[in-house]
Amino acid sequence: MVTACGTEATVALLSAVVFVGSGVAGSVPAVVAMPVAVLGTLLLLGAAVTVLIRRRSLAYLFVVLALAGFAGGVLLDRLAAAGAIPMGAAHDAMVVVDATTVVLLLAAVQAVARQGEAAGADEGVGHD
Repeated sequence: MVTACGTEATVALLSAVVFVGSGVAGSVPAVVAMPVAVLGTLLLLGAAVTVLIRRRSLAYLFVVLALAGFAGGVLLDRLAAAGAIPMGAAHDAMVVVDATTVVLLLAAVQAVARQGEAAGADEGVGHD
């Protein structure tokens, strides 16, 4: 059962998503959401770098590079929203960043698979 209060909260949430997505300057949700997105991305990147330093693995390196690309994409988006770079150039750069991120994550998966195969070969475990 949806109450009137729940409906108002849902409408407010959807309005916040619309404001953030449409880039309405000065809206409170966009003013709050953008710094949170940047901070969250940088915290995630910092955690990944910390794990990379501890593990020193090729797979972790690929993941850190993918997260760095993601952070770069957030930066590009903010620069385009601020008018520092043209929107068309930012879009083209984001396509390259997204493709690079996908390739890096696939490389990380491949590196983990190869580590698993090498560990299995060392233990004498065969694959069917």
